[in-house]
Amino acid sequence: MVGESERTKTPPPKGDGGRAPTAEEAEALEGARAIIADGKRVTFGNVEAYLEKRAGRYVEPKVVKRFLNALASQGWTTDKEGALSEGVVG
Repeated sequence: MVGESERTKTPPPKGDGGRAPTAEEAEALEGARAIIADGKRVTFGNVEAYLEKRAGRYVEPKVVKRFLNALASQGWTTDKEGALSEGVVG
């Protein structure tokens, strides 16, 4: 068939969807869902505010980045405005 070889498989989602999340990933997932439940988007600033409120003090940017990386490792994707969401963003 002509063009058959041009077809490609849809790439699998990022992360290892078949394994259970690590403790850090589970904590990040819980936090992200709490941010969403509060009617906010999962952005660097909202994650920073959430972590600082939970800790009761300043949280370094590297801690926020680690939180966001834990979400990314679980297949969360970033939209063009920088907000993260579960699954594929269209």
